[in-house]
Formats: sequence, C-alpha cells, structure tokens
Amino acid sequence: MSDPKRYRVLMLHNAYQTRGGEEESAESECRALREAGHEVTYLTAHNDDIASWSDKIRAAGTLFWSRSWQQQVAQELGNKTYDVLHVQNLFPQISPSVYTAARRVGVPVVQAVRNYRLACPAATLLREGKPCIDCVGRMVKLPGLRHRCYRGSASASASIVAANATHKAIGTWQKNVDCYLAVSQYVADVLTKEGMPEEKISVKPCFTYQLTDFGEIDYADRKDVLFVGRLSEEKGLPLLLEAWCRVAPNQSKLKIIGDGAIPTDLPANVEFLGKKSARDVQKAMSQAAFVVMPGLWAEPFGRVAIEAFAQGAPVIATGIGGVANIIENGVNGSLFPRADASTLAEVIQEYISNPNKRRRYGLAARQAYIDFYTPAKNVEYLERVYAQFNA
Repeated sequence: MSDPKRYRVLMLHNAYQTRGGEEESAESECRALREAGHEVTYLTAHNDDIASWSDKIRAAGTLFWSRSWQQQVAQELGNKTYDVLHVQNLFPQISPSVYTAARRVGVPVVQAVRNYRLACPAATLLREGKPCIDCVGRMVKLPGLRHRCYRGSASASASIVAANATHKAIGTWQKNVDCYLAVSQYVADVLTKEGMPEEKISVKPCFTYQLTDFGEIDYADRKDVLFVGRLSEEKGLPLLLEAWCRVAPNQSKLKIIGDGAIPTDLPANVEFLGKKSARDVQKAMSQAAFVVMPGLWAEPFGRVAIEAFAQGAPVIATGIGGVANIIENGVNGSLFPRADASTLAEVIQEYISNPNKRRRYGLAARQAYIDFYTPAKNVEYLERVYAQFNA
C-alpha cells in the first residue's frame, strides 16, 4: 500500500479585530493538517493594523485589489512548490488579487466561506434584527448601500458594494476560484443563488478539538441550562431570558457565558459567568443538561452546537441557517421557530422534566460529533478536496 499523499498548502487568513469563530476555524484547520503530516505555510493579515484614517482609506482600496498581497503570495509560490492555495478570509486587506497570483503558476485555489460576505454587505443576512435576503443574487447590492448595512456607514457600504460588483462583473468569483468550501448546506445554497457554479461548491463543516474529557455524567445529574455566545442582539439572549421567565420554577439554573454588556435585573436562577476560555466552555458544557442557541439570525454554521455535541449535550436552537443543518430535530436536539419565546419555553420545560430524553439526545449528539466534527474527519474532507486538483 502506498503512503497517503502529503500536501503542501499555502493558507491565508485576514483576522478580525474581535476574535471569533472564523479565527478559531482557520487556526484549527492549520493545526489539524499539520498533525496529519501535511505541510502548511500560514500567512495572516490582521485588522488591528487598520487604526488611522489613512489605514481605513488604504483598506477601502484593497477591497478591490491588494498589490502588496499579490506580490507576497506570488513570491511565496515562487519559492516553493505548493499543491493548493487555501484562502480562509480575504476581507478586507488580502483581496482577490491573490487568486491571480496562484493562477499564474497553476496552483488551484480553495476558498473557505464561513459568512455571507459575497451575498450581503453586512455579511450576516440580518438587518434591524430580522433576516434579510434583499441583496442575494443582485449584481449590485443596492439595498445594502441604501440601508448602510456595513457598520451604518454610507462610504464603507459603498466601498464593499462596489468591490463586490466589480469582481462579479469581471468573473473573479466564478472563474478564479476552483472550489468554495461552504461551511453548511445553507451557505452553499446562498452561494448558488449568488451565481457561483454548483460544481465548484463543496460543503465542509467546521470541527472542534475536544479540550476536556467527555464526562460520562449521569444525565439526571446534569441539571443546569447553558447559553454560550456574544451578548449581542442577534444571538438572542433577551429572547432566551423571556422564555426562561415562563418556565415553571425548578432546581435548574440558566448559566450565561459570553462577552458583552451584562444584562440587568437577572432573575435569581440565572447566573452570568462572563467570558471563559475554550476549555472552560467545554467543561461547562460537559456538566450542562442542554445548551440553548436562540439566535435571531441565520448563523452560517453554529460552532457552539458541535462543541456541545462533543460533550454529549443536546442543543435547542432556532430552526434557521446552518445550525438547522447540524441539529437533527428530535434526535440530538430540537429546533424552534425564530423569535418564538413561547415555544422555546415549552421545549425548555420539556427537556428539564425529562432526563431520559436528554440522555437519549445527548448520546446521539455525542455520536454526531464523532461521525462528522472531529479534527480527523475535517482532514478527510480537506484531503478529498485537495485530491481533486492533485491526481
């Protein structure tokens, strides 16, 4: 039997000022590939470098084309033979110019898609707290410009809309990318509506390292309910608190882990734990009866769900977006209608009252993690994609 193919990967990522799931995903993929024996060169830009007005003006220009990143990637590709250019996030500093550098030397381009940037100036498909698809499929995202969807800024929104339209018009997205790695089927469907060739779109979910041992804790003893996420409107914490106040008094506590403004006037059976390390989050999940994801937006994926699955915790979530592709309703968790506090309260009450159901769902959640969301499974997905261009 021949040895498995080892790939040389040039990986690029533009990190945001506030660390989030995209940073975690990019770094974890780099680590997992290296652990599997692949050679990965990881180059990054960071939005902390955008501080002054001149920096912001420069960044607006690089939305269209970054000559410096094109030259940097061209030089790196010239120094070593690579099998693939794997781009995690281009926005805003790296730009599609790097695609051209790769194509000139015949290196295939794989682009990860973990947000809705190609279809939505805000990258969220959310406006004024409600789902919005007004820009999806349009050559020019005029609704996003009209509503100043990027940070409430007319000029910044105009720059994003113009850059997207320019690259769409000249065929950058259709011609210069060999494979889009959509983080969920929901994201893949958005890309298709945006005009990306279906044959170039593959679904590759996120994964997570198990940072603490899965505890074989008696599910009857796992009583507390857990929310993990930014304390921002789209994550749905106010909705969860409204639903929690409708749940009959019991011995369970609602524990909140997240970064942001602390909600005022929390009920006595709600505990705010603040921001925690990834390891501490997984430990809390291993002790939780279940995790609630009450988001108001169509999350592209839902990393919190698979972290909960890794610890055998079922998940109750809003039934929209990528998280609805993760949770099998009535098997490893439950889905409820968006912004429906009454139904959410009923589902929470049912879970609290039925430890046998929680145990059954929790074991199924754990199995889903093993089957789909481990580092080894992620490497298998990537190897299959890379193999398409390196037969």
